[in-house]
Amino acid sequence: MVYEKKVTVLGYGNPLHQLLPEARKHPHTFFTAIDLDLPPPKALGEVENIHFMKDEFMGGLKKLRQHSQDKIISELSLGYYGRMGHRTWDRQYTQQVVDFAKTRLKPEGKIISYVMEGDCDKIREVFEKAGLKVFKEKITDQQASEGPWMNMLQIHQGVPISKITARKTHK
Repeated sequence: MVYEKKVTVLGYGNPLHQLLPEARKHPHTFFTAIDLDLPPPKALGEVENIHFMKDEFMGGLKKLRQHSQDKIISELSLGYYGRMGHRTWDRQYTQQVVDFAKTRLKPEGKIISYVMEGDCDKIREVFEKAGLKVFKEKITDQQASEGPWMNMLQIHQGVPISKITARKTHK
């Protein structure tokens, strides 16, 4: 099958229950999901438009073709600085991943990162340093409950979440 769009999800582990319905809802989009763990095979069912990679973000992105992705999405993974001890939360690593992810985006492709409100400035700086055009919006409880991403954390724990979209404006 030829897919109309390609989307990569960085750190799909927690929202697997949200990624699967998105893949079913968008059968003409091919999803590549990169995480340090693979989901149990029983959890997947008959979803053919997702490829799971067990890898760090950089390792997984290196396996993708240049200029092949329409979107790269991260939900509280890339640019999440709340904990220490893993490279994902290191600002230098975040910059390396974003710089490299940009090479995997098609022209006008987007990186979408859902972050806690306190991390917005940090991830915005990373995107701007990579030469991406940045847009930000705060996700309301209503939006979170309707959308596929971020509903659990924001609604159940009251954590303010922002969506930061960065668009590649040239090759």
